[in-house]
Amino acid sequence: MRTGDVDTLDLPEIDLFGDAFRTGRHDDVAAARERHWLARTGIGYLVLTYEAVHAVLRHPDLKFASMTLLGGGELGALMYERSQRNLLHRHGERHTQFRKLVNRAFTPRTVDRLRPDMRRLFADLLDPVCRRGSCEFVREVAFPYPPQMICALLGVDGSRWREVSDWVEVLFSSFQLDPANRPRIWETQQQLDAAMLEVVQRKRVEPGDDLVSDLLAVEVDGDRLSDVDIATLADNLITAGTDTTRNQLASGVFDLAIRPDQRDALVRDRSLLPGAVEEMLRYRPVVPGTMREALAEVEILGVRFPRGTVLLPAFTAANRDPAVYPDPERFDITRDHAQPVQTFGGGAHFCLGAALARAELHESLDLVLDRMPNFVIDGDPDAVPWKPMVGIGGPEALPLRFDPGH
Repeated sequence: MRTGDVDTLDLPEIDLFGDAFRTGRHDDVAAARERHWLARTGIGYLVLTYEAVHAVLRHPDLKFASMTLLGGGELGALMYERSQRNLLHRHGERHTQFRKLVNRAFTPRTVDRLRPDMRRLFADLLDPVCRRGSCEFVREVAFPYPPQMICALLGVDGSRWREVSDWVEVLFSSFQLDPANRPRIWETQQQLDAAMLEVVQRKRVEPGDDLVSDLLAVEVDGDRLSDVDIATLADNLITAGTDTTRNQLASGVFDLAIRPDQRDALVRDRSLLPGAVEEMLRYRPVVPGTMREALAEVEILGVRFPRGTVLLPAFTAANRDPAVYPDPERFDITRDHAQPVQTFGGGAHFCLGAALARAELHESLDLVLDRMPNFVIDGDPDAVPWKPMVGIGGPEALPLRFDPGH
């Protein structure tokens, strides 16, 4: 392993906004990884190996950094100030205490009690398409599923799922980095904040069997979450748990549809499903990575980075590191996942909703295999349109056909 100050190293370069990276092709990343575990980009250093991504995500002097260009002026200042309330932007002891309170309420039991809702809501989405034997899976099935589940998790009126989904779409338009979108994004953020604060205040008076009520009740060493803290966390779960799950589900269904041998193996033996979910998360993570900023000079695997350096741990690269995953370009539902996938991050900021996402994928795929067991792409698989891998990827549309009537 070559060592030294990062700016003295001969590193490969990758264009994050070029066609190869945007479309999820992995040849450039694989070639760069053979030269070094780092690559230079226009906004920081891309981290390319499983070992290095693992180390970066767990380093105490690296904090979450956002690529959203907030701009200057009063609006930029307001957006920046609001972003600092988010769980991802909390660091050190401030983050640890907040996460301790949240973890006390957001337990495996919280997820398990939602499994019947997952199956009921997803079955309702499948009913009309299964009768006719075809669907556009993204729009008709994957798109409405996660926002309905997030509403059930938080105790939000389920009829508001379209409104929730609309808010998420506007907020994620920030990845387009278009200054003209900022007033609309800010207005939407205020609407979401007000709606979630209203839910929290209602649950304080009329608690129910939901996460917001659990968060209101939790106490650790005399410390409690404020109404604003809980509303902000609800916002985080809505924005982080909607587009990710709907795109990961559609991506997984695509990968099974083009591999009928693996699809059929799952139809016959549902005990393979947990491993299949992990392989979907490994092979095609819809979030390509995250960002970290050095709070001080740091050294990682023999390389020194000055304060302020931006590092970009690439989940897509770590999940296809041949040092950890033999034959990493092969999709295999029977793969031994002895090492956990990096799709949900790691360390202090390990994804709070990882168990929820896995459960949603498991329950929905189980029903897909039951009710449309011989699903295939309706048309040429190469013609399926994909979102660019900047922000959240996944198929833009996924036409399927299958035997009707299940």
